[in-house]
Amino acid sequence: MSWLITGVAIAVAIAAVVWAMRQQRRARAVQATPPAPAPAPAPVIAGPTPRPAATSTPPPARAPHPSTPPPRAPHPSTPPPTRAAHASTPPPAADPRRAARPTRPGRPPDSPADEALAWLAGLTEEVARGATLPATPPAEVPATAAAAFESLGRVAARLDEMTRARAHIVATERDLDRARKMYRSILPLASVGKHGQMRFAGASTPAAETGGDWWTYRKLSGERLLVAVGDATGHGVYSAMIGCAAHGAVEALSLVGEERMTPRALLDAINAAIRVPGADRAAMTCFAALFDPGGTISFANASHMLPLRCATDADGAITKVTALVPAQAQNLDDDSDVYASEITEGAHRLAPGELVVLFTDGLTDRRDPAGRAFGHRRLQQALTGARFAGGVDALAALRDSLLAEVTRFADGVPADDDVTLILCARERG
Repeated sequence: MSWLITGVAIAVAIAAVVWAMRQQRRARAVQATPPAPAPAPAPVIAGPTPRPAATSTPPPARAPHPSTPPPRAPHPSTPPPTRAAHASTPPPAADPRRAARPTRPGRPPDSPADEALAWLAGLTEEVARGATLPATPPAEVPATAAAAFESLGRVAARLDEMTRARAHIVATERDLDRARKMYRSILPLASVGKHGQMRFAGASTPAAETGGDWWTYRKLSGERLLVAVGDATGHGVYSAMIGCAAHGAVEALSLVGEERMTPRALLDAINAAIRVPGADRAAMTCFAALFDPGGTISFANASHMLPLRCATDADGAITKVTALVPAQAQNLDDDSDVYASEITEGAHRLAPGELVVLFTDGLTDRRDPAGRAFGHRRLQQALTGARFAGGVDALAALRDSLLAEVTRFADGVPADDDVTLILCARERG
């Protein structure tokens, strides 16, 4: 932004200088224009009767008459009579190098044009440094610079507006940078891990500098693993604030005690954290699952997309993909008129080698150049036939291959929503 302000000030200075030079040149041209010369009088030929101008070829000389006495030679002491120049005698050619030039009058050092030019140059320098000009020109402004003063005043006001806008942009960028760092801090430091018989690998990519998607996990005692994923409506700073509030609720609940870390209690805590009476309704979907060492998964779902359950064969190939639906549903209406939530709960038993795929709608809603969504069917097809041989590395490779499939489908179309994908698998051994 500083280079733009400097460039505008330089342009104004150049325009002022050019304007002053033009005024000065016009004044000089008027002073240097010589008066029109008077017409020269016609040459007078000596003799009583004027004769027409002779041509360039003189007439042939006539022989003197025999009776006419020859002319007498002039006396040495007597100067020869002065004769008028004959019209046929051409004047000497003028030297082009010595052609007459109009006399240029001397320029006084304190001419009005010089004063205006110097004054405008100094004023432009002050404007470039951030000075503001009064609405009307002061009394000491030269008359020849009054118009330029008004134009320069408008430029100075515009530069002042641009300076204030730049300061606002800098402050906004600083706030966005802080929001971005805070949003990044709520995501897990390690995207892969293991705890007991469970292995997990996750990834979250915001569509903007900040996003509304978030996920987290907690390694509890007794080889229990708690995994949660949330998706605030939209993406950007406001959605990131909601995500940070939800993450703070998880942190606060974990300090109360592990016995309180159940999927349903987690969603209730998040619901209480993002509700602000009197403010806009904060919408967020969330899913929380608790895996125990016996292979049982208990979960609670608050309007989030249903995860997928993947069965594998003895070689680790995925043979069947189904939705992880709750065993029973329960409608709970909050007594507040600000926010109403619907949370469903369920439980299933995972066989060794089975996977649970958690994701947000940004993955299935990813569009290709034709406007078609990736959808659940393509996600199930991408999972069917894929292999999970066991271990964290194999699970991370499967996660990356799924994300790469979505990217290939988009074919260069940028994502318009955050994308989050988490894979949880139970080891065979």
